[in-house]
Amino acid sequence: HVAHTAAAAGTALNSTLAAAAAAPAAAAAVVSGGSARLLAPFWVLFYPWVFIYLAAFLLRGGSGSEGLLADIRDILWIPITQAAFCRISCAVFGHLLALDLNFHVHRKTGQIMRILDRGTSSIQDIVNIILFNVVPQMIDIVVACSYLATKMQPWVAGIVLVTVSSYVPLTVCITERRGKIRKVMNALDNERESRATDVLLGYETVKYFCNEGFELAQYDKATRQYQAAEYWQLAFLSLLSIVQSMVVWIGLAAGLIVCVWGSSRGTLTVGDTVLFITMMQQLYVPLTYFGSYYRQVQKALIDMENMFELLATAPAVADAPGARSLRVSEGRVDFQEVVFSYSPLLGQPVLKGVSFTAHGGKTL
Repeated sequence: HVAHTAAAAGTALNSTLAAAAAAPAAAAAVVSGGSARLLAPFWVLFYPWVFIYLAAFLLRGGSGSEGLLADIRDILWIPITQAAFCRISCAVFGHLLALDLNFHVHRKTGQIMRILDRGTSSIQDIVNIILFNVVPQMIDIVVACSYLATKMQPWVAGIVLVTVSSYVPLTVCITERRGKIRKVMNALDNERESRATDVLLGYETVKYFCNEGFELAQYDKATRQYQAAEYWQLAFLSLLSIVQSMVVWIGLAAGLIVCVWGSSRGTLTVGDTVLFITMMQQLYVPLTYFGSYYRQVQKALIDMENMFELLATAPAVADAPGARSLRVSEGRVDFQEVVFSYSPLLGQPVLKGVSFTAHGGKTL
């Protein structure tokens, strides 16, 4: 009996030791099984959403960066801008070479170079702003307004509509006024630059007649006139910023009053109020840039106006329509009773009834 009891005790001890030895393996299996159960939700959550967010962040970029798509766009846009700049510059310069001598005798070199420089750069700015800034932001504004109109109360949609519809016209009106001042600034700037260039080109003449003080006084007068126009230009810019801020504040305050009233009556929730604030912030940011882009486009159009006026200048001496190319078979020039004067207003002509013949290959 004692031996049987000892054998049973030994068997029980061996079973306990075996169970203890198997416990770590079972625990590892549980942990391994638990890891397998946790692994599936991780990939389900990571792959569709986190992966898409990381891809979008790479393409769009974060705060303060443009992103991969914008960098690729800039690289592809470089040859286009260079080709446009080359064609426009060559077209204007070729037109200047085609003008008559009277234009070049009376031209203001500094003013013409200023017009050429501003006009060519303005065309590039307009195309860049409209294609890559105005059109995408207009789409953003339409989407934001539509979402607020469908998800919130009609009063909220009305407030957004009134805010946007008043923001844009006020921006346009003040910017138009600034545009008129900009034209005056361009004229004064052209005059100031032209005077400085002409004085430097005619330095010897200025020294011969001791006109240094006079030319300096004239340049100072032109600079002060330009600064006076620039003051009103900057003043209207500040006024535009104040008006835009007031419109945004009034729209935001009216919308918050409606949201808080709806929350107190149970028709809206606190989440709807947060949604309204977030969406309005997303809406007003493009509107702010829209005003800035409108000012840039208008400034570029004004800068282009002088260049188009220069291109519209017709030469005083030009070929008749349908004129054929001159073919010379025998070189000879006959002058018969030639009368020449520099200007009919100057009185007597320089040449009176001059006649002679110049044969080809000979010298008079």
